Amino acid sequence: MEREVFQARIATCHPAGQHLLVLDLTSASGQHHEAYVDILEAIAHTLTFTDPNPASPSSPMTSRILDVCL
Repeated sequence: MEREVFQARIATCHPAGQHLLVLDLTSASGQHHEAYVDILEAIAHTLTFTDPNPASPSSPMTSRILDVCL
């Protein structure tokens, strides 16, 4: 018995165009392909690119909890 494999792929690039992110989803349950595509698209809409080494802030960050307590 041969089983079909469903594969979906989304590729998105960094806004500056320097990096590419590829998301792959593979499943042997092809009958759920529409749900898998919806899930992958939903995940893609939540992606953000952040600098892993951000510059240190010029002024110290304040605690919002401390602001409420004072």
